[in-house]
Amino acid sequence: MEVIYPKNNAIVYIPLELDGSRGKIVINAAHRNPAAKIYWHIDNEYVSTTTNFHQLDISPPPGKHTLTLVDENGERLVQVFTVLDKEKK
Repeated sequence: MEVIYPKNNAIVYIPLELDGSRGKIVINAAHRNPAAKIYWHIDNEYVSTTTNFHQLDISPPPGKHTLTLVDENGERLVQVFTVLDKEKK
């Protein structure tokens, strides 16, 4: 299992949409077994489960976040990323 985006310790910027709402980032992972289930957690809160296409679009608030992936065999992968505050470019 591997996180494709965001990489560990990445700093990401989430732009505003044309209507002024907060945009999203697409987080991606790959698994040796494409049919495996991956359980996604952000900051120790369950977000979703994916199978086959391991992608999620999320809009976390500015600050540091911990992304934890757990597959159906209990293997864990933990990475940290930071979302920039639009006011502090």
